[in-house]
Amino acid sequence: MTFGEVFLLTAVLEVVAYLIGDMLVLPRMNNTVTTIVDFVLARLFIDFMMV
Repeated sequence: MTFGEVFLLTAVLEVVAYLIGDMLVLPRMNNTVTTIVDFVLARLFIDFMMV
């Protein structure tokens, strides 16, 4: 992967993780659950983008 691809992947993942993890999950659940959701989301997103 080029630097640009990694940068784009990181930028998109950051926005998506913030919106889903911090804005939707965190107000409803505790920090541990939000951390797990962020990890799973990042893992799935990176796996999807690597295909």
